[in-house]
Amino acid sequence: MKISVLSSNMWLLPPPASIDNQKRLTKFIKLVSETRPDIVNLQEVWLKPYISQIKNKLSNYHFVSTKSWLYNKSGLVTLTKYRPVDKKIHYFKIKRQYNPIERIAGKGFLRVQFEINGKKVSVINVHIYHSRQVANLKLKLNQISQVLKVAKENGPMIVAGDLNTPPNYYKNKLKRFLTEKIIPESYSENNKYSHAMVNALMNKEGIYNPYPDRIFYYPKSKTIKLKTQAIKDPLISDHYPLFSEINLS
Repeated sequence: MKISVLSSNMWLLPPPASIDNQKRLTKFIKLVSETRPDIVNLQEVWLKPYISQIKNKLSNYHFVSTKSWLYNKSGLVTLTKYRPVDKKIHYFKIKRQYNPIERIAGKGFLRVQFEINGKKVSVINVHIYHSRQVANLKLKLNQISQVLKVAKENGPMIVAGDLNTPPNYYKNKLKRFLTEKIIPESYSENNKYSHAMVNALMNKEGIYNPYPDRIFYYPKSKTIKLKTQAIKDPLISDHYPLFSEINLS
């Protein structure tokens, strides 16, 4: 049995912080309709009009997002072909060093559980604090540890999202997780959106982490296989979406 997972940071910021939002969202909806993944994890889908479009255009999926009055707090959206039997949002505790944008974002991780052939499986959709500063590395690693702890306590678990941290800093935490043999590059100087609008300021010194997005599985097993690739065409964001097939046979 295989489970296919598509994970993408959508860069759907309130305009003019990002550009081509509608054009990119239309391309993304077409991509999902063509590839038909079993699970779709999205980050940075903040505004309710975008939420409504995704929900309406991909109505053959079960739709899960965080609830808030003005916007989609956390920016997380999960779509699954399997009917959810449980769901929970975990918000990261706001620390003193949080910048104003991250305070508003309300990041965390969304856990959705479903059944496949009578077996309960869960997926975590996550977006970690964004910062280039080494001083904030401890904060980011703490958030990653929180996610992995929940994955271990509630497995089997698929974890897919934007970890915003170079993999070498947390690879020792993944010893019991099934990961890619080669980590796909999902953030690139070759992506025209990586230096557009707000990204022109964020990446003026160059891209510091080509591998922010990851998909992995718990628990690790010799009988389970995971294969991941980055989708560079169509271009739907400043991040390249990741597409994984997890063979549970």
